[in-house]
Amino acid sequence: MQDPGYEFEKVIIKFFGSPKTPIYFSGYFDRNNKFEARALLFSICVREININNDNYSEQEINELKQYERYLSNGQVEYNTLVKCIEFLQQL
Repeated sequence: MQDPGYEFEKVIIKFFGSPKTPIYFSGYFDRNNKFEARALLFSICVREININNDNYSEQEINELKQYERYLSNGQVEYNTLVKCIEFLQQL
């Protein structure tokens, strides 16, 4: 992945829509302070599991649940965030 911050921003807009005011979500994706990125990705996983689950296969739901568990842990690794972004891009 060339620029995870940019890809993170595209995922946020894909699932939550474009903001009414200009904001760069890529600024929330930080290698050192992962809280904001983790919280936003966790919110997407929870939303898709509980609201839009009819749109996904059982395997995709299981992977969403796996990322939900990973992201609920405060010690999530940077690589896990990147893999979650890549997975969400494919949905």
